[in-house]
Amino acid sequence: MKKIESMIFVAMFLLSLYSLSGCSQTKIPAKEIDSFWTKETNRISIDFNDNYQESQKQATKENKPLFLFFMEPNCIFSQKMSKETFLNNKIIALSKSFVCVQIDMSLASSDPLCQQYHVKGSPTIQFVSAQGRPLQQITQCQTPEKLEQQMEMVLHSIAWRESQTLLR
Repeated sequence: MKKIESMIFVAMFLLSLYSLSGCSQTKIPAKEIDSFWTKETNRISIDFNDNYQESQKQATKENKPLFLFFMEPNCIFSQKMSKETFLNNKIIALSKSFVCVQIDMSLASSDPLCQQYHVKGSPTIQFVSAQGRPLQQITQCQTPEKLEQQMEMVLHSIAWRESQTLLR
């Protein structure tokens, strides 16, 4: 009886670890991927670039922080953020204060960025200053309310740092 209880405990523990791991292991069949990923949607969302180098130059030129969205097309949590969080009007408005980049982790070309920012799974959002300094990293799926708070916190911390620089 104790052996069965131990096995159930271990199984539940492993299941809870799996559910917290994001999409590093979670895949769905390609045929079930939402049309968002094929750019056939007519809904307004965050305006993501897909070229990191160009976006980095733009961020420096416009003095805006980078919003790096590390995702995988087959990740149900990346899809959830794209279909819900990134369609929220407040998130869209806040995103205009950033240069937003979508990084597809299923492509080999994303490996150097994943290593640079220590990204282990999707979805991950990495905020980076216009000068290239990593600011904050968010892992796991975010609701619009939680992401809004995080985005505002990043913008406030940048404004505070700039004000401190001016006072010197």
